[in-house]
Amino acid sequence: MQSRLARGFLPKAVDAEDLLIAIKTAAGGGAYVSVMVAEMIVEDHADWPMTAGEVEPSPRDEQVMQLLATGERDVDIALIFDIGVRTVLGYLDRIRDKTGVRRRPDLVKTAV
Repeated sequence: MQSRLARGFLPKAVDAEDLLIAIKTAAGGGAYVSVMVAEMIVEDHADWPMTAGEVEPSPRDEQVMQLLATGERDVDIALIFDIGVRTVLGYLDRIRDKTGVRRRPDLVKTAV
C-alpha cells in the first residue's frame, strides 16, 4: 500500500503554473511548498529562539562584516566575492538575525 503523506502544500488560490510544478515534483518523489505557504510558516515562527549553532557567524559572515566595516557598498561586496547583490543582502539579513542588530549604521558599528 502506498503512503498517503502529503508531498506538498499549496494555497487555495494557486495558479496553474505552480500547480503543475507541484504535481510534477510530487510525482517525481519530491516535496513542494509554495512561496506563499513558506512565507506564512516563516512569519508564524519568526519569534522562535535560534539555537546556539545559529548564533555563531560563518567565515563568510565575518568577511562580509569586515567589508561592511570598511564602508563597502552591497554592490562592491558582491563584486569582490563574485556573487549577486541579492546574495549579499541575504548574508546581511542572516547577520542581522544572528546579531539582533537591525539598522545598517548599527550593523556597521558592530562590524567595526
